[in-house]
Amino acid sequence: MLNFDSCVTLTPERAVSKYYAGLIKNLVYQNPLSATRISDKIAGLLETARKDFANLIGARPAEIIFTSSGSEANNLAIKGFLAANPSRPKGVLTTFYEHSSVMAPIKSAAGNGYKFARASCAEIAESAHEKTNLMPHGAALAAFVMASGETGEAFPIKEMTAAARAREIAVHCDACLTAGRISIDAGSLGVDMMSVSAHKFGGPAGVGALYVRPGTRLFPLIEGGVEERGLRAGFYNVPAIAAAGLAARMALESMDERNAALKKLKLILCDEINKRIKGVKWVAGPDSPLNFYASFILPATNAENLISRLSNSNILVSPYSWCVSAAKTPDSLIHKGIEEYEAAGYMRICLSHHNTEKEISRLAGKIANFIR
Repeated sequence: MLNFDSCVTLTPERAVSKYYAGLIKNLVYQNPLSATRISDKIAGLLETARKDFANLIGARPAEIIFTSSGSEANNLAIKGFLAANPSRPKGVLTTFYEHSSVMAPIKSAAGNGYKFARASCAEIAESAHEKTNLMPHGAALAAFVMASGETGEAFPIKEMTAAARAREIAVHCDACLTAGRISIDAGSLGVDMMSVSAHKFGGPAGVGALYVRPGTRLFPLIEGGVEERGLRAGFYNVPAIAAAGLAARMALESMDERNAALKKLKLILCDEINKRIKGVKWVAGPDSPLNFYASFILPATNAENLISRLSNSNILVSPYSWCVSAAKTPDSLIHKGIEEYEAAGYMRICLSHHNTEKEISRLAGKIANFIR
């Protein structure tokens, strides 16, 4: 199977899979908080992984809270912050590009007396030095995604955060798509919280993390234990967390090399598509900011049918995030000005450093043949 859907999940490196399997087979489990030799080893594995996660996003180990996924981290950030800060204004500011695990808890809060507003990322960033009141009644929290999994856009998080903080609004950033793929420094961005997901950068599924800036008050979603400073009760999945730490370390060490390879592959992809298919409308083309991401609209094409035919040829692609219903055009595409009839032919190609030029050529050829 040729995988061009790395935005959903990135195939682990062989070293990560081998390390993970070895830990599952050989690790003796014990509470890392116990005072035994075995528990010291387990605690060491967890803290090494915590350091690796922190290094990946420019944070400190003490600022990392392990979760079971990026979705859980997003929920902990939003629900946990609003619950812990009831005296703040009853508002949440967000954008048109957020993942469903961000929008769902925001909408839940709206059912409990909160108001929420959505604005364009450019409007938010530009408001940093203006009098524009994006939330007339104030807001406790802003939730900003670092890059869109539907359009391939990267957003000015530092400027957006400055605009929010100028209004005394705390900021959560969803970096699940980008952590491990682009350079991130949570401290310099100024955000209060940031979510990451291990399987997006080549770690095992079932591991996520939330960066929490010192002084940020949160209530836990899962209670009943002292793990993760009381913010996330439950027995640790040590093999998965340790393997995720290794994946984070490898992603950081090879980031420049991977991005150089991905940029080359993306240019080849765009060239192959343009040569083989007339009338392609690029949404995230050769000059778009994410080297691993390209998207386009095929004229007079039903993308769902095309994706099914590609799957039957052992080629994996998808139109949007798995968390977006295929029956509904994502808000991000609508906000970008893509019409419903165009969205029917929308495709995204998510590259990984595992892909080759030969695979790119085969993909472009199959797409061209199937839409004739």
